[in-house]
Amino acid sequence: MPTDLKCPSCDLRVSIGGYFTSPKDGFSGRSLVPCGACGTQHAIKHGIRGSGPEYIDIQKVVVDSCPLGALDRVVVRIQKFRKPKATLPEALAIARNAPFTLVESTSAGQALQIVEDLEKIEIQSHQETIGRERNPLFGPPQSDRIAYHARPQHGDVVLPWLETDEPVPADVSAMRCMACGSLGTLLRTAPSALCCPACRKANLAEAGFWLT
Repeated sequence: MPTDLKCPSCDLRVSIGGYFTSPKDGFSGRSLVPCGACGTQHAIKHGIRGSGPEYIDIQKVVVDSCPLGALDRVVVRIQKFRKPKATLPEALAIARNAPFTLVESTSAGQALQIVEDLEKIEIQSHQETIGRERNPLFGPPQSDRIAYHARPQHGDVVLPWLETDEPVPADVSAMRCMACGSLGTLLRTAPSALCCPACRKANLAEAGFWLT
């Protein structure tokens, strides 16, 4: 959850914290790390290491039999998984007429978890493959990358991201600022009081936070 900070004197804007991104470009998220020496915003782009197979199975879960003692627990699961959500009378009618499809479409891993969960309460079920989808994570493994602004950002206008081919060290303290060249000044977490690195006149104030 990134936190936005700004300087009450020169209106420097920086953000600190991590967030998730779409995996389509081979990266799973970013960690925002501004430079504590000059105020230039940096980001560590986290590469996806294991992309899995090119295609993944899509399965459904079919309940084969349901003992009377487990009827109430099956009804709960029917109301959880069926779309549109079944009313209580509808769920009861479905549960009493096995076999029936409990989950229309899900991943093979999730289908297996549901089957194992049902087995624990003596409900017999099985998985069926109904199709395949392209794995959105598939592709060559990506290493972490450093993105950065060319200069500190003052005001609301967001600067474009640049990117370097330099490898990302495991320890942030070994990273250097791509703008001023300072070593070990990139901040993963905001201290309780951070003097503005651009004008040195005031402590940065929290301007908000955001979720992804």
